Amino acid sequence: MIVNDTIPPARAPSPPAPPRVPPPPAAVPPPAAPAAPPTRLSAGAHKVLEQEMLRRMIDQLSDRAQMPNAWHELASRGDTAVPVLLEALERREMEIRHLAHRLLESVTGEQLEFQANAADDVRLRQVAHLRAKLDRRG
Repeated sequence: MIVNDTIPPARAPSPPAPPRVPPPPAAVPPPAAPAAPPTRLSAGAHKVLEQEMLRRMIDQLSDRAQMPNAWHELASRGDTAVPVLLEALERREMEIRHLAHRLLESVTGEQLEFQANAADDVRLRQVAHLRAKLDRRG
């Protein structure tokens, strides 16, 4: 018996195994942005926004459907509404002037001299007088 002392032929080297790539992480939502703190308006900015809201209510006085709510809201603001009501006395729309005058009397509890249908120069003098009178009061 013959023993084959020969060395078996060398095998071709196998290609290296691809590097193990870890699986992608599960879909993780991006971290939520921290909630923005509530913005605080300065006193001046708050007053400007409130005055603008009151001016819009003055506009609503000319709409029959919105007038009762606007009247009630303006009246509930009391002295805060006075500057906007004085502005309304200078407007072109006579109905707005008339309603603003009545509302101003209601808010102040006083009879106020004003003619909604007077000529522009007369009305402007009356408004100036009312401003001076109501500024002294407040």
